[in-house]
Amino acid sequence: MLKSMRFAALAVAGAAALSACAQQEEEVVYTSPEEAYCVQTGGSYVLRSGKAGTIGVCILPDGTERDALAYYRENNPA
Repeated sequence: MLKSMRFAALAVAGAAALSACAQQEEEVVYTSPEEAYCVQTGGSYVLRSGKAGTIGVCILPDGTERDALAYYRENNPA
């Protein structure tokens, strides 16, 4: 009886350990094309509030900050 309880406990622990290894990929949902473009080019997208309202800012890998919509439009002409 004690042996079967140990086996059951080990089986449960093993299953828990294996399930922790099976990570699911999270689907990334972007709220705008400029946000998606910023992130896909290696930047970080942040929202900044000011007197004129809220704007999206793309922080490029070199640290340069750009208006995200302007950056998107410059690199994706219609």
